[in-house]
Amino acid sequence: AAAAEADAARRTAPPPSDEVSLTMGSTGGKLPSNEHTAKWRFMTSRALELARRRGALAEAEGLLREALEAARLGFGEGSAHVGAALSNLADVLRLRGAHAEAR
Repeated sequence: AAAAEADAARRTAPPPSDEVSLTMGSTGGKLPSNEHTAKWRFMTSRALELARRRGALAEAEGLLREALEAARLGFGEGSAHVGAALSNLADVLRLRGAHAEAR
């Protein structure tokens, strides 16, 4: 009976929080993964690829705005990840010539 209860508990328990290693900017380290952090990582990585091509800055800006929102939801407003997201967005805005908004 105890084995059956343990098996049932394993099937209904939420999955364990996976830890992933980030290497984007100075925010690298171990972080729990969730929908928002995964979205932040993906959007940031994709936007940085686009920004390097320089021809896709408008698309990079859109992705970085989404990454910023995901960072706020996943890490909290005062986190270093929000700061990194703001910095990345400011860099792309500067490259696009939107200096006032980049500030």
